[in-house]
Amino acid sequence: MTRGERVRARARDLALTFGLALLSVLALGLVVLAMGHDPRAALSAALDSSLSIERGGLEATLKGAVPLLLCGLAVAIGFRAGVFNLGAEGQLVLGAVAATAVGVHGPAGLPLLAIPAELLAGALAGAAWAGVAAWLKERRDAPEVLATILLNFVAIQLAAFLIDIGNPLNEAAATYPKSDAIDLSAELSPFLFLGVQVPQGIVLAVALAVALDFAILRTRAGLEVRLSGASPGVARATGFSPLRARCTAFLLGGALAGLAGALGVAGVTHRLYRGPGAGAGYTAVAVALVAGLRPAWVVLAALGFAALEAGGQGAQHTGVPRALAGAVSGLVVLLALVQGALASALAARAARRTAALEAAP
Repeated sequence: MTRGERVRARARDLALTFGLALLSVLALGLVVLAMGHDPRAALSAALDSSLSIERGGLEATLKGAVPLLLCGLAVAIGFRAGVFNLGAEGQLVLGAVAATAVGVHGPAGLPLLAIPAELLAGALAGAAWAGVAAWLKERRDAPEVLATILLNFVAIQLAAFLIDIGNPLNEAAATYPKSDAIDLSAELSPFLFLGVQVPQGIVLAVALAVALDFAILRTRAGLEVRLSGASPGVARATGFSPLRARCTAFLLGGALAGLAGALGVAGVTHRLYRGPGAGAGYTAVAVALVAGLRPAWVVLAALGFAALEAGGQGAQHTGVPRALAGAVSGLVVLLALVQGALASALAARAARRTAALEAAP
């Protein structure tokens, strides 16, 4: 493909994306209007709650993007290697559990080690939980979709048990099912940038996304992952190991999801409550698909979905049901799939036209 053809293809894709986005906004406005609400008021409230600096909307979006970004990376890397890892939710939950244990009972008297130990514990716990799914798949031939989904429920119930009254991670007062607050030295405070309280977790998550994008597209290990996912037979014939690629994707994805749970405890809640994942591990599948499994684009997709969630909460004040935000998220995924199908069809049509012109006398 020549440079001009690449430019035209990108322009076509952008035009498709813009057109479908405009149609989705119009459709959403009609739905809100049909429900008896003012679309302009709902849109204004949603924008204030997701993007405004004065009202903390942008801060809420950045906070919500951290688990979506890291779990989206976990899903994207797994899919690239041919592994359908749907267990990011459980891996995130156990990462939060491990981070809480370290943050509450961690290295006393060593404040400089508190945050690194907390984050490392979360990543290792997530990787270990993903390793269970990898073992079930590779040694017991269990479908990873089923194994990872079922392990999510085990992790969620295990976390609920640990913080229940009288159990190991329950607060010392034994009043509510939650943990004690982590030590102050283990808290990850946001920093002020252009008037916005930016969580440190988003900086770490974006840095990891950029590094993984480079690794996937520019390194031998990344080629092994991509080729093993696309064609295991060809990968084996060229000296790569699909088994190693799958296990790497499992463990790395689990570590990223576990890190998301640790960052949630360290930077947001500062203690463990029931349901620390809040569905981020499941939404991350949509994030990865919308991003086309490209780590760099996962950043934008995660920010978009986080803005939708924050905006949905704000639109509630105008009477619009919060569930509508979930419907919009589903519409975004559907439009992404439609855009991909249309782009492929148009590219095939352009290729046929070019071939016909070249074959013409």
